[in-house]
Amino acid sequence: MQRHTKPLEQYLSDVRFDAWISFKRAQAGLDIPSGELGTADFRNSLKSIEKASERVLRKALSEDSFLPKERLDWILEDERQINWLMIFIKRKINIRRYPVIANLFGRNLVIASIDYLDEELQEKARTVERMQWDWNEHQKSDRLFQWFRREDEIARCNFAWTWLVDRRDRETKGRLPFRNYKDLLMFFDELDVSYKEKKYDADSIRDNWNQIRRREKNKKIGKKQYNFELSDKTADFIDKLALKYNSSRPQIIEALVQCEFEKGLYLPEKVKRISLD
Repeated sequence: MQRHTKPLEQYLSDVRFDAWISFKRAQAGLDIPSGELGTADFRNSLKSIEKASERVLRKALSEDSFLPKERLDWILEDERQINWLMIFIKRKINIRRYPVIANLFGRNLVIASIDYLDEELQEKARTVERMQWDWNEHQKSDRLFQWFRREDEIARCNFAWTWLVDRRDRETKGRLPFRNYKDLLMFFDELDVSYKEKKYDADSIRDNWNQIRRREKNKKIGKKQYNFELSDKTADFIDKLALKYNSSRPQIIEALVQCEFEKGLYLPEKVKRISLD
């Protein structure tokens, strides 16, 4: 791994160092410098509480605590990615004690967490490569939820929230309802479930939505849905009639019932024979 060649004074004015030292001090239970990261106020505050800041940094650099910037360029200031990476770090890297640092959040917090890892630089590089690979793989499951971002995105996401509240009470408790597609994705990002389980939820929500919309549409045009059992022989007859007349099963059944109701050619005799039997 290539060592750092950037002058020390450039590190001392670097937001990344400011984030790292804040994280390091917080983890040790020490006072946190005040002021915005990367500003003179922050560094003045740091100097007043950390007399040995240059020594601390020199030691960190000598131990190769920092990966080159290029290795971290894939980490964006993106809410969803940041949220997923922090979950990854807590679950996979086992950093669980996160203090609240008012001026450390977002991308800076992720990178500070990586810089803080107590690993050799080569191992840290492999950890970050695994993070990047897992993130890219994780995003492939987004295709399961493409249906939610099409027309009626807000309505579909609201419906998904209602469905999930009924079936995933523990995971939805204390959370705000989805506002949009991104909120829905972030919810599933946080669920420690398999691709198969995600697919089941996404498919079930979509099917339930379509079923309700179909009922509403049928109600408007004077139709009702009925569920009844038919013998295999009768079902086969209906399929053959549908194929013969290039019609759907419901159309065939409706035509037969309407014809019999209007003309009464078959049922009276059929019912009479059944009653005699």
